[in-house]
Amino acid sequence: KERFLEVVDEKTYNKEIIFAKQAFENNDALQKCSTSSIRNAIVNIALTGASLNPALQQAFLIPRKGKCCLDFSYRGLCKIAVDSESVYDIDAVAVFEGDEFDYELGLNPWLKHKPVMHTNEKPEVIAAYAVAILHHGIKKFVVLDKEKIERAKKSAQSGNVWNAHYDEMAKKTAVKLLYKLLPQTEKMSVAVTALNEHE
Repeated sequence: KERFLEVVDEKTYNKEIIFAKQAFENNDALQKCSTSSIRNAIVNIALTGASLNPALQQAFLIPRKGKCCLDFSYRGLCKIAVDSESVYDIDAVAVFEGDEFDYELGLNPWLKHKPVMHTNEKPEVIAAYAVAILHHGIKKFVVLDKEKIERAKKSAQSGNVWNAHYDEMAKKTAVKLLYKLLPQTEKMSVAVTALNEHE
């Protein structure tokens, strides 16, 4: 609690502890995690400014190999980037088979994506990209093709999550990659470090 309150107020602490308790009550594996890993995960919530509120879907407590790991969705990473003033705005998008999509890098980079309405319930993701608008108006983006997405999936320990939420995980991977091109902030660094430790 003391470490948490060094960063945020007691009201935020009380809310996040309630969300954390809910996560533990619903997950036997989390209850068996080491005390130190639980403490670190909760403190990292304060350090990043994300929330464990399940309705917001920003951050999650995940049991992995006896440790409690703090995981972030792409929404959580985007919130952290904006709140830490690393960027003015940031978003990530999945590109599905049949979409009109093209981009160019170099001295005059551009990106064009025109999604189509899909009648297929599960269209295949063929790419993902993340775009950030910096405070001086310059836009940065990264694109991951299918091969890069699959490489990220194979190296991750969260195979079940990838299978259930492939497009969301692809977008998160794009945001993580884009982070390397953005102004560095402590909050974003803590979030990406936490992800890299268990992914």
